[in-house]
Amino acid sequence: MITYQLREDIPKKVVSDRCDVSSDVLERHYDRRTDREKMEQRRDFIEDL
Repeated sequence: MITYQLREDIPKKVVSDRCDVSSDVLERHYDRRTDREKMEQRRDFIEDL
């Protein structure tokens, strides 16, 4: 569920609050996106600016 929300471009802060988990724990244990997925999301975000 956490990875799904992150893949759907829901901000980490929102996911962190919603799931009651710190950003560090979220990143370390729950975020199953690949580095490539993260890179592509960042690129898409920047292109939309």
